[in-house]
Amino acid sequence: MAEKLEKENDVSMLICSAGVLADMLGIKETTVRHLASSGVMPRVSSGRYKLRDCVHNYVMQLRIQSKTVEQSTDNKPELRDMQAKHEVVKLKMSELRLKQMEGKLHKSEDVERVMTNMLASMRAKLLSMPSRVAQRVAQCSDANEVMTIIQAELYDALHELSEYTPEMFYGDDLILDEDGNVIEDDSTVSESDTEVKS
Repeated sequence: MAEKLEKENDVSMLICSAGVLADMLGIKETTVRHLASSGVMPRVSSGRYKLRDCVHNYVMQLRIQSKTVEQSTDNKPELRDMQAKHEVVKLKMSELRLKQMEGKLHKSEDVERVMTNMLASMRAKLLSMPSRVAQRVAQCSDANEVMTIIQAELYDALHELSEYTPEMFYGDDLILDEDGNVIEDDSTVSESDTEVKS
């Protein structure tokens, strides 16, 4: 009798159809066939399956899927970190935009444009100075008078550099209110305008 009971409890040799297996696992027969074709549920013969091995493999597959889902939810802190970094970048961009509006930060292309114009104008004045000064200096008999004329021309040329105002470094996006304060037009400044080029 003990031998008969042992045989009844031994499910390793039980073989069943796809329908019985599907009913036992709570899935469709087509799912059983699909799992069999992918190697999860081993077939004994066409349409016949080893019950114990199929249940064991199906449970293992569910565990693997569950761990994969857990790992993907564990990646949510990475998503939160990325969102936090994005917020930091947005804050920095706002700070840069504010500094730009206050005249404490200028776009590199605007600085290059203004400085090129100022230096080109000063260069032109310095290069034209000998022809302008030569005739006047030739008529002078006193060295102090010559020095005064040359010094006045140099100061005139250097005056180009002293005419700096922060507004010169703004592009087309500069708007001033009635008090002369800088107002930024949202439609003309993009996020790329806030980048500081080195």
